[in-house]
Amino acid sequence: MTCEILVAEEARSGARRGSAEPSGDGLAPVWTQILVRTGVPPLTILRAVRERIHTVDPDQQSVRDVRDLDGWITGQPEWPQGHLVATLFGGFGVLALALAATGLYSVISYTVAQRTGEFGYAWRWEQCARTCC
Repeated sequence: MTCEILVAEEARSGARRGSAEPSGDGLAPVWTQILVRTGVPPLTILRAVRERIHTVDPDQQSVRDVRDLDGWITGQPEWPQGHLVATLFGGFGVLALALAATGLYSVISYTVAQRTGEFGYAWRWEQCARTCC
């Protein structure tokens, strides 16, 4: 089983390790976020990832909020609004495409209806020219 472990956010210098308290300089709480890319369901390899983290840094805590990427994305407060906006844009796009196709069909059918008589006259003149001459 292979997986890639990537440290996405490093702790700022001056912050105390393992503490969620601000570091004396007034900065926000600091932590390290670790992302894991794997070919199997992510929560099935959680124990192996924790062991790997502890081999690199025994003081690093890995018991905080553990979620897969889908759960993390859908848990964000901006996700429902973004999903609604994307759905509305998609719906209006389909509506615009349907209106454009209907308009194109109507213009082409009107033009064909107008020109059909001309084709009939040209065919008659051609037939007349062959039989008369």
